[in-house]
Amino acid sequence: MKLLKFCLLAAVAVSLSSCGQEELNNQRLAKGCEAAVKLVLDKDQYDRKFEAVQSVSYGASDGFKLVKLTASVIEKETDYELDEDEVFNCKFEETSSFGGMIWNAHLVYLKVDEDAYGLENGQIIGNLNDHLKLMNVVEKAMQ
Repeated sequence: MKLLKFCLLAAVAVSLSSCGQEELNNQRLAKGCEAAVKLVLDKDQYDRKFEAVQSVSYGASDGFKLVKLTASVIEKETDYELDEDEVFNCKFEETSSFGGMIWNAHLVYLKVDEDAYGLENGQIIGNLNDHLKLMNVVEKAMQ
């Protein structure tokens, strides 16, 4: 009987801690997405840069965790804030242990304008060095 109580209490404790972990992990994913968008928009080919996060929502897409980041952006040359916020979608692959005690995620896909970044069908999209830089920035932001 004592073993049953212990197992039940342990299961409740793990499930409660995993709820808090999910919120923390979502915050990490949002930071990773923000870092990815900032890095990509910093490229010369874009005429705007990231200003601030306005809202974040989470969902699923193609079996991946979807982070929808709504952000204000400004023109690079004038620092003039653009009228409409922009929505950026980052797809992440998450892995975790039972109860979420061990968690890992990596960016799978980000699209800015017509340009895609990340992986598609397991293949790197674009330049290997750009991909590695993007993955490093995202990983660092999620720590």
